[in-house]
Amino acid sequence: MNRLRITALINTYNYGRFVGEAIESVLAQEAAPGEMEVLVVDDGSTDDTAARVAKFGERVRYVHKENGGQASALNAGFAEARGEIIATLDGDDLWLPGKVRRVLEEFERHPEAGMVYHPFEHWDVQRNAIEKDVSFPAVSGNVPEMREGLLRYGDLSTSGLAFRKTALAELLPIPERLKILADSYLGYLIIFVAPVAAISEHLTRYRIHGGNQFSHGGGDTARRRQRLECWSAAVEEIKSWLTRRGFDLGRPEIAAYVRRYELVAWRFQFDVERPGRKEFFDYLRAHDALYRPLQRPGYRAFRLAMAGAGFLLGFEAFESLRNIYGGAGGARLREAVAPAK
Repeated sequence: MNRLRITALINTYNYGRFVGEAIESVLAQEAAPGEMEVLVVDDGSTDDTAARVAKFGERVRYVHKENGGQASALNAGFAEARGEIIATLDGDDLWLPGKVRRVLEEFERHPEAGMVYHPFEHWDVQRNAIEKDVSFPAVSGNVPEMREGLLRYGDLSTSGLAFRKTALAELLPIPERLKILADSYLGYLIIFVAPVAAISEHLTRYRIHGGNQFSHGGGDTARRRQRLECWSAAVEEIKSWLTRRGFDLGRPEIAAYVRRYELVAWRFQFDVERPGRKEFFDYLRAHDALYRPLQRPGYRAFRLAMAGAGFLLGFEAFESLRNIYGGAGGARLREAVAPAK
């Protein structure tokens, strides 16, 4: 079977020290001549990115643009891409061996799929430690028709996404106020355009180096505020797109799906301004109410107790306790005492 032609789209900004490794990880993929192109979109870097990319010569197409953020960089890249499949990669991440082959195989296996996605490895360069994302929810198919699927689907990363160009066109251009999280906008809406296919293999290495534009773990105040602002903007844009396309935001399943991301914005708000005990308790209860359909009775009781602990301890003390509980030992205890499902 002839494979689909693929564009490896690398978006980068001031990652000259990393972008060479990213390109090498793409060029090392198992791809027949003429099957894959490598396209680097430089979002106005002021470091040595251009010189680093130039070393690869004609093997890489290079597009330089004024700095505008992730959405504008991806929009520029999608407009330039020639492949029928477009797989995205951040300039500070790596593709692992076999990535392109597995993605193309999955698209061939599922010709109706608009996106193929997979989990990644966390690479903490300071500790030189690699940990696999073991919580990846491999949700495949026509997700809006699956009530539980809408609550489980997610955990997306730029470097783990690949789109069929015809399906992607339904979502473009990405609103350019999304300086970060443009990939989330695409990933969270593509399910309303076409089915998706998940690969459970870890095919990307996400580099944690302290300067990541988006990190669940923290960042300085400016990055935390940007994360909150862009996430809130992404939720607004997702709701706007759904409304324009005739989707009923009052339909219980869609309302629950949107609520998921509203709750994430609420949680990110706490990283900017610490909540009082009552607000934190309200957040925990709202979170538990949303995910109740996925929980066993014992786990529901456990979550209620945790919400009470959140009220008694307050946000910061509770989060410290949760970080301990969230470790490997805590995970084993949690599953033994009160499994989610």
